[in-house]
Amino acid sequence: MSFPETVVLNYGETKAETTDQRAPLGTRGVLPDGRVFRYAKAGGAITVGALVTGAAPAGNYIATSGGVTPAATTFTSTWKYITIVTSHQSDSTAETANTYAEGYMVDPKNGQVVRIATHDGHTASSTEQSNFYFEEGDRLSISITGTDQAMMVMKNPYDDCIIAPAAGGAGAIALGYSTHNVDSGSYFWLQTWGPVGAVAYGTWVAGNPGVHSTETATAIGPITTTDQRLSARVGQLNLVAAAAKFGMINVQLSP
Repeated sequence: MSFPETVVLNYGETKAETTDQRAPLGTRGVLPDGRVFRYAKAGGAITVGALVTGAAPAGNYIATSGGVTPAATTFTSTWKYITIVTSHQSDSTAETANTYAEGYMVDPKNGQVVRIATHDGHTASSTEQSNFYFEEGDRLSISITGTDQAMMVMKNPYDDCIIAPAAGGAGAIALGYSTHNVDSGSYFWLQTWGPVGAVAYGTWVAGNPGVHSTETATAIGPITTTDQRLSARVGQLNLVAAAAKFGMINVQLSP
């Protein structure tokens, strides 16, 4: 089943959520006025005006004892899936099926990326194998052998996204804003470009860059010496707001 890369949204759709998935994660949606959204799943309760980030990438690689192990110990570009021996992070860690579905696999030796469609789950066993199936038509064009480095995997950044913690949340990727409150586990449209209401901190100056606070979870404010350590620049401050109130920024994360 195919799905358009960009869908045209109506104004009501951006303030609604569902418990069932209705589009691929990361699908781009656009309102008639040009504001841009991405289809996402909430990994926790999300409140309006709070910066949303991807989940911290804990356990984001598969540490295999023997690299990839297809039948002949060589993976070629004709294969539609790749078999991984042992679990991610350690030989004693179980994995739930499709944890990385709609995510990505990276060949750390050659730098190629493929999109994961589905994958098997496995128990905590050092000898069990998991098949990772690629999206239709996607392949690694460079052959790799069982002696190459382990394949890294990454969840789709719009899967299980969360409110940005203070200090940026080590490793978290700034994604955008919800225009309404969202329940944990629900699917919704996350705004990534254009004017949006945002919780403020510090003293705003219209036209200045807006960054994620390293001191106050969720909030956006001006650049300061402290904030320059870990802050993600998310857009440009617009309508001036008092601290802990809502202001308007032009979010500039994914056009």
